[in-house]
Amino acid sequence: MKINEIKANIFNIDIEEKLQKGQTISFEDVLKEYINDVNTSEKQATYAEKLFMEGKTDNVAEVMYYLQKASLSLSLMVEIRNRLENAYQEIMRMQV
Repeated sequence: MKINEIKANIFNIDIEEKLQKGQTISFEDVLKEYINDVNTSEKQATYAEKLFMEGKTDNVAEVMYYLQKASLSLSLMVEIRNRLENAYQEIMRMQV
């Protein structure tokens, strides 16, 4: 059984499709797409762990790959959130 069979579409945003149609892509679209990717990575890691614990897969390297991918994706997401929060605070401190 392959671990990468799981897919999640929370926001149903396809950036490439919007580009082909000539529509504009907002920062919100990109951020939502990345959040969706992080969620998918987390689900794949959970699924990989489940399969490994149940003995349905013996490919430890693949399981570790999905766990590390999910960990790095979440770390990057947290860093993006921190940077956005810092930028917002900096803007709020500006005098008009």
